[in-house]
Amino acid sequence: MKWKYWLPVLVMMIFIFGFSSLPEQKVAQLSDPGIKQLNYLVYQVDPVAPKIEWLDFGHAIGYLFLASAFLYALTHTMALRHPFWFAWFFSFCYSLTDEFHQSFVPGQSSEWKDILIDTLAAGVALVFIAIMLRHRARKAEINRRP
Repeated sequence: MKWKYWLPVLVMMIFIFGFSSLPEQKVAQLSDPGIKQLNYLVYQVDPVAPKIEWLDFGHAIGYLFLASAFLYALTHTMALRHPFWFAWFFSFCYSLTDEFHQSFVPGQSSEWKDILIDTLAAGVALVFIAIMLRHRARKAEINRRP
């Protein structure tokens, strides 16, 4: 029954693959209304703010969740000494395969910048989780003291 821990990984991989399979025109069509709204909100806060590449945030969000899903699966199914590093490495490897896949999609491109964004986002997610787990462990230790 340990396979159920890998379902979030599979879901995220399918989601990322599916979005990466869309031609550039379809991505623009789907994301344009949201991007216009985000740009409007940023402009309201800071009228001279530089243009933000919102699609890069899409990469980051996808790989934040993928790295978290890998960590969840690894910690529940394997006795690894360094599950955080494995989760980060697997996220990096999937980013490589995803960018390779995108090179075959019309209108999409394969860029090292995207791999960097994906890998950094995965690392940020895992560092945040590590900090939260350490905080929870310290709090539990304090509560156990007489």
